Amino acid sequence: MRTRLTLAFLFALLTVSVVSAQETAADCEVGFHLFDHELLATEPVCIPDDAQRIVALDSAAVELLLYTDKEIVGTFGAFVKDEFSAMLPIVGEQLTDVPGLDWPVNLELVLGLEPDLIAVYLNESMPFDLLSEIAPTVVFNAGIAQGNWQIATEFWSEVFGEEDLYAEMLATYDARVAELQDALGEDRGEIEVSTVLASSYFNMIMLAESPLGSILSDVGLGRPASQALNSEEATAVYGVATYAYLTDETLPLGDGDVIFIHTFPALGEEAIAASDAYLDAFEANPLWAQISQDKSVRVGAHWTRANTYLLANAVLDDLFAALTDTEATTPNPIAFFTVEITE
Repeated sequence: MRTRLTLAFLFALLTVSVVSAQETAADCEVGFHLFDHELLATEPVCIPDDAQRIVALDSAAVELLLYTDKEIVGTFGAFVKDEFSAMLPIVGEQLTDVPGLDWPVNLELVLGLEPDLIAVYLNESMPFDLLSEIAPTVVFNAGIAQGNWQIATEFWSEVFGEEDLYAEMLATYDARVAELQDALGEDRGEIEVSTVLASSYFNMIMLAESPLGSILSDVGLGRPASQALNSEEATAVYGVATYAYLTDETLPLGDGDVIFIHTFPALGEEAIAASDAYLDAFEANPLWAQISQDKSVRVGAHWTRANTYLLANAVLDDLFAALTDTEATTPNPIAFFTVEITE
């Protein structure tokens, strides 16, 4: 039986010696294998051949695991459980009984979950060394491309030994993208699609290498010049890589042939009402109304994240609805959970 370590002992281990699993990775025990990847943020690490109890601190990792028989023993409460509940309620239902962890992560709670493996994306406030003392820890680092669902899901599929599942996901997504391309026609690149995030925190446009930008690029839709910038160009112009803030003076940056307006995920009647009220006020702003002129389409908060397989497919559905007079014949893969619930 696994020996339960106290949090104090974890700190003691680190003060005595910072010899991590990564440093001894060449000597993996039976039942473990060496994992190395260009997007791994650490040295190669020994991970279980078939981890069954996983603390998943990344949305794409959580979503992938929901398609498997592996157990998610913990994930972020606000950033994963709550947001999925707000964006994709059916997925949120799958996470109801999964313990929610705070940010920064509570090490004692993680320790008590007794995971076989910890999956987390790179963040400077995350205590990776301490997590690796609890269980083998895989740290995903894709930089600004971390929000691209294909990059993230392919990475985690290799960690979890689910490469075939990722291949199926990619095939479904590609089939739906191809159907949308056919419905839009060969001139789809001439349609300049703008994406505007409007919230009480800040307003912004999403650029070419954001999760949304990647999906629109897959489909082959055009973008306004203000939003078609790659990360290098955007950093030079806006000072950031994947988005740009909007003020009353810069609202014209949000113009396009079609403007999709979205906001952050909101959970609970009060939060949803406040979010809707802000969107109403934003669209009623005379400066914005002059720009949008009936070109805007309000869509769900899944557009704001758009960083997982299911969220990307939800965006495709909205593009079908707004820009074509048809629907995809390849079903939205979220139907997997609908069937699971109704059976």
